[in-house]
Amino acid sequence: MATSDSASQKAILPFGIELQPVATRRVPAATKGPTVTSSTTEPLEASAATTRQDTGDSRSTGLSQASTVSYAYESFDRRSQLRRLLLRSLARWLVTVVLCASIYGVLLAYSAHDALPQRKKLEFNTLVIALTIALSLNITSSLKANAMDLQWWLLSLRRYKPREADLIMASEHFTTMLQLGWTTRHTLIQIFVVVFVTMNIGSQVALALLGITYNINPANKFAITRPGLVSIADLSDIQGTKVLSTPQKRQNLTEDVNSRRYSANVFGQVGLGFDEASVDLLPRPGTLYNPDLPQVYYSTSLPADSNDGSSGSSNNTTQETDVDPNAYSYTYVFFESTLANASYSNTMASNRSVTVTASCESFSVLVGGNGLSLNITVRLGAADEEAYLPVANGGSQILYLHDPASQANDTWSEVNAFEPSDTSPWYYVCQVAVGNVTNAVLPQHVMGTNFTRYVPPAIALQGYGSSADGLTNATTNYQFQSYPAQTYFGQPARGSGARMAALVSRCAANAVAASALSNTNIDAPGMTPQRAIQLEITKWRYVHIIVGLTVGVQLLIHLGAVLVANRVQVREQRGLSTASLLRPLLAGVGDRARMAMGKQIAKLIGKGVTVRYEPVGAGFDLCIYRDGTCERFTPDTLDR
Repeated sequence: MATSDSASQKAILPFGIELQPVATRRVPAATKGPTVTSSTTEPLEASAATTRQDTGDSRSTGLSQASTVSYAYESFDRRSQLRRLLLRSLARWLVTVVLCASIYGVLLAYSAHDALPQRKKLEFNTLVIALTIALSLNITSSLKANAMDLQWWLLSLRRYKPREADLIMASEHFTTMLQLGWTTRHTLIQIFVVVFVTMNIGSQVALALLGITYNINPANKFAITRPGLVSIADLSDIQGTKVLSTPQKRQNLTEDVNSRRYSANVFGQVGLGFDEASVDLLPRPGTLYNPDLPQVYYSTSLPADSNDGSSGSSNNTTQETDVDPNAYSYTYVFFESTLANASYSNTMASNRSVTVTASCESFSVLVGGNGLSLNITVRLGAADEEAYLPVANGGSQILYLHDPASQANDTWSEVNAFEPSDTSPWYYVCQVAVGNVTNAVLPQHVMGTNFTRYVPPAIALQGYGSSADGLTNATTNYQFQSYPAQTYFGQPARGSGARMAALVSRCAANAVAASALSNTNIDAPGMTPQRAIQLEITKWRYVHIIVGLTVGVQLLIHLGAVLVANRVQVREQRGLSTASLLRPLLAGVGDRARMAMGKQIAKLIGKGVTVRYEPVGAGFDLCIYRDGTCERFTPDTLDR
């Protein structure tokens, strides 16, 4: 008998732990757990009636425990929960902000370059795809967390059948949410499903649309270079093979000189097909050649037109008159190409350029200004001087004059111009010079004297042109050209030295540009153009909209979900906590249902059972209604 009593008084748990009976167990004073308010004089049996025991033997004290025992996690502190929910949502939102900023930064950084090496294509795609996938996962995770927080609020709205409550508690999963929307007949639940399904799909569609806002194209404006051999124009001589039917160089020196003069003049007129622009728009080294872009670049804008010989104010506010020297210049940028046998062919601007400058003085013609006389009288300062013209071509034209014997050297020439008129004739004396090639570091970069000697006076050179006064074909012939007033070089300058300087320097710059494009090429060390790509953002506005809506809408969803969910106690959905919460609901379900599906278990619970998440004590709990009556805790209900 004593043995049996002893066995009832003691029990040995696994791992050798001895479990004492309730009547003899002493509860430590500092133990953490339920608060016990009992007198020290009361027997331990009385205190056991108000204390939850680890033995699980609570059949005789379950009801009193529910009313007198309170755990810290059972109380609902709305302000503390709101702070916790806001911090979690803020952390998720900040991750979205960082990822969106990273995507925006990658697009901005790669699109800022006019050209990128081919290897950058793989690098860019890897970054964008990785960031987009990370952003997609973060948005999906955030929406899932919002749905989990709102589940408790949905459960608190009304009583649900076990099957519907089970779907609500698992609605963070996309397929389960769709199943919930199909199963439920409650409008608010359907709205909840529609909103979150739309947000999930919309966020993924928005991120997918981000991929159509940019294109990776071959670079068509700028080139990537590396040291190597390049093909450049041979500027040692003016090559007239494109305008002459016979070989350029012959044994007859006279024919060579005149062919160069003729070629220089023709190239000067051919260059009128080139567009011009301000020198501020000079192409940067590496800019790909485009025949539709300007080829020559002027120094300043021309002054306003004037009929009395005085110039208006130019863009640099310099006041010019007919007696003051007026300078004007044009600049040409040389191009470099890949070798003829290269697998990739392209032409790009180099860092080398040349400038042609002209400065013209204008003088009034006193006698013979109508263009019908070979002798004219010109007011040169305080004195009047006579000038002799090789030909009298009448009015409505401009006659350009040049004496190669006395008005030229290797880089400079003097060009005179006669502008006949019945009312206001003018005579111009222009100094034209071609500068050195900027950034020329190789002999192949330097222009030869057979090139620079004939470029400055190109507008007046004649070569084999006919002569009205019987001049023979000699290298010392006085050169002249007449241009009708309807042509570019025949337009009247009306006494403006700057306008005449613009015409003379433009013809010389045209000769340089046309010759550089027409001459044969030679190979020289330089920076070889390479295949390159360019990131083109088709519509930055679409990028702003997608990124902005992604960040803004998620913030609104977070705030709305937190404020709504905070109306009830939000529980952590883990396996153990959820099992503890649902255990009373499954009290009547046998152990054989462990392998059953949720829909089958809902049928086993019964048709008359409904559940609702309601305030219980200091917090919220899942209340079970059987046939409309709330089922309170029974001795068979284990503590949660």
